[in-house]
Amino acid sequence: MEIQDFNYGQLFFMTLGFLPVMTCLPCWVVAKFLYEPYVKKLEETNRNTVDEPVPFEYQYPLDDSQNDGDPDRDYYNCIVLSNTPKGLVYMRYSKEEEGFEYWTDNAVDYKYLEAVARKYVTIFSCRNIYIDRFTLLKEKIQIIKKRIDKNKLEEESTENTTETEVGVFASLKSYNKSANKTEQTKITRNDVVCDKANKYLNRGKIKEAKFGKDKNIVETPTSTMSFSSWKLWKSKDI
Repeated sequence: MEIQDFNYGQLFFMTLGFLPVMTCLPCWVVAKFLYEPYVKKLEETNRNTVDEPVPFEYQYPLDDSQNDGDPDRDYYNCIVLSNTPKGLVYMRYSKEEEGFEYWTDNAVDYKYLEAVARKYVTIFSCRNIYIDRFTLLKEKIQIIKKRIDKNKLEEESTENTTETEVGVFASLKSYNKSANKTEQTKITRNDVVCDKANKYLNRGKIKEAKFGKDKNIVETPTSTMSFSSWKLWKSKDI
């Protein structure tokens, strides 16, 4: 039977019958050969991705700490115990020394002591006793950058003025200005050093820490902040 033998009604219903097939076929092709492989690849990537914990020195961000606002608070009985990569550390704050005193059986890096101190001020709500070197250094660099930009503008203005001056005396005047000019025009290695820092006092081994039962010793597990959470926290400082 040739197509000429069908009337318009039959052709219409035949076309109508093929319409669902014509509609679903492209969707099936996309789902089978594009979407399905993409989902499998994404699942495999997620299985192979391990959200490792943040290194100890970056744990206990100050965003989680508060300040009780009591300047007369006594921290003698407030002690924290932390398990650092270099071993156990007992720590408390000394108002007389204006620093953190600690007891440990091993040599503990400064960066780990900083993390324990952040843990201390977070637990006991005394953020005001901790010197945030990162924030202070960032503010210092910003001030230096503004000063450098100002000095560069003044230097360019001086050079333009010098070009219009002629004669021996003008050249001598320009030389004297250059010789006396000591304004900073770039950031040096000494600038990337914080002017203030926390003080840590090693009081001896752990067995020498004779803490009584009345001492408020707080031991908490190591922070489980993930690497992705840490990156999100650090992005706030940018």
